[in-house]
Amino acid sequence: MTHAQFDEWCAKDLIEPIGSRGTNEIMTRLAMMIAGFLGQENVSPAAFAWWIESKKDKPVDDDVAIAALEAIGARKT
Repeated sequence: MTHAQFDEWCAKDLIEPIGSRGTNEIMTRLAMMIAGFLGQENVSPAAFAWWIESKKDKPVDDDVAIAALEAIGARKT
């Protein structure tokens, strides 16, 4: 993998998590939905996936992802 390919991979990972992290986030959201359906209010993602950082601690801004993709030569469509 070249440096440019790695940069592209990292930029795309900001937008949509790659690998098991993405699966973990999907399963966590599903568990939160089920908990909400069963009447559990104010359930945080940490209740199901304690290893995932809170988005409040480290927000991902769309502008950051766009800038990262543009930096590696991606074009808007």
